[in-house]
Amino acid sequence: MTYNEDCLEGMKKISDGTTDCSFDKRISFAPMWEQFLRPLRQ
Repeated sequence: MTYNEDCLEGMKKISDGTTDCSFDKRISFAPMWEQFLRPLRQ
């Protein structure tokens, strides 16, 4: 299905866990931010 709308508004309609894909899961924010900030520390 295709939608013609603002993507940020459209994403609000998608609930968490809508697929069975391994990447569609909640992640821990601490390890994520550690990697986001790592290049800034060098």
